[in-house]
Amino acid sequence: MIVQILQDALFAAIAAIGFAAISKPPRRAYLYCAVIAAAAHSLRFILMSGNVNIVVATAISSFAAGTIAVFLSPAARTPAETCLFPALLPMIPGMYAYRSFGAMVMCILGEREAEFNHYFYLFASNGFTCVAILLGMVTGDPEPISVSPNALTFRKRQKNRASHKAHCRNKSNSLNKNWVLNYFCATAAPWLSLKPEWNCCHTRAQR
Repeated sequence: MIVQILQDALFAAIAAIGFAAISKPPRRAYLYCAVIAAAAHSLRFILMSGNVNIVVATAISSFAAGTIAVFLSPAARTPAETCLFPALLPMIPGMYAYRSFGAMVMCILGEREAEFNHYFYLFASNGFTCVAILLGMVTGDPEPISVSPNALTFRKRQKNRASHKAHCRNKSNSLNKNWVLNYFCATAAPWLSLKPEWNCCHTRAQR
């Protein structure tokens, strides 16, 4: 039992690293993706070994993966979604989707009613299970991120970047304006000395 759990965790970690490489996260995030995937997938394996339905086990494991990602995101210095999403991909029900698609093709190619009924049953059973597992993943994984106020999420990082860019843009504009004004005062001051009310340097000094 322990060997099977370790094998399941190892294969899930390898798959998570492969999925993470597609999105090209920081190199420090690969280890955290592997750890989250191994913990979540092995938890689902343990729950299913205890006769828990795969949909319920997937929802619980997704919630656990989101919770772990929230706690590890400050250490990884990346948004929680960066480590969470690749770790969830190994739990996608690819086998159920493959079986439902194959049963649908056999429904189309079947000539007798008994064959159609049999393959339609397989199509409905595998298709509904696949959709239910996906709904469990979607429902379970974002809850810890949305609830935790300390999570370094993608939205917070984008908001911080936007505010930083706006601050730099405003600072740059103010520096440009001051530079133009100083240059104008330095070059035009001799010509404006006849009329002090035109002298911008004199006006700024009074202010």
